Amino acid sequence: MTEHPTDTTHAATGPAGPLTEAALDELAATAAGTAVVGLGESTRFSRETFEIRDRLFRRLVRNHGFRTLALQDSADAAADLDRYV
Repeated sequence: MTEHPTDTTHAATGPAGPLTEAALDELAATAAGTAVVGLGESTRFSRETFEIRDRLFRRLVRNHGFRTLALQDSADAAADLDRYV
């Protein structure tokens, strides 16, 4: 992935440094050509995990036409995502 160190808007920090908007755009574009995208996490219930997943899901819906999301989460989170999609 191409890194843009000066682009820190809404950047979440991980072990490899900030995950920039440009990096998420590139990841979503790579996933866009597939029928199913699977996301996993090494830790549950962390703010950063939810933030990154949310940002990636929104890109896939907005920019790449995804309309079905399946995830392990609370009913409230699912209802919020259902309203968005």
